[in-house]
Amino acid sequence: MKAEQANDRAKRWSVLGTNRYVLASVMYAQGSIEEALRWAERALAADKTAENSLGIGADLEALGRLTRRAGQPEKAFEYFRRSFGLWLALGKDRDAERVLRELRELAVELGEEDYAGRYGKMLEGVP
Repeated sequence: MKAEQANDRAKRWSVLGTNRYVLASVMYAQGSIEEALRWAERALAADKTAENSLGIGADLEALGRLTRRAGQPEKAFEYFRRSFGLWLALGKDRDAERVLRELRELAVELGEEDYAGRYGKMLEGVP
């Protein structure tokens, strides 16, 4: 019975994470970056509680994009770095590649030549 209750609880938190992610997207579409950031952070918290790895990866990636647009490139870099690692661990190559491109752009923007070169090499041969 306890396993079933834990599973139901995780499902509820996962749905809550998805709903919060959608709200973040709506707030962003309406031009409210700060509100979008708050909802994306809430989505991440719910997905962590649900232990929803795919949701966590998407939330981290969204937070990377939002913080970048909010003029916080260092924070964005950290969110993208975490998302990239998770996508790799989950075997989500396309997602990892997409985030890797963001990381490379940010590394160049931040003047992090070592990272930019490293990420560039990882992208070699990728269409």
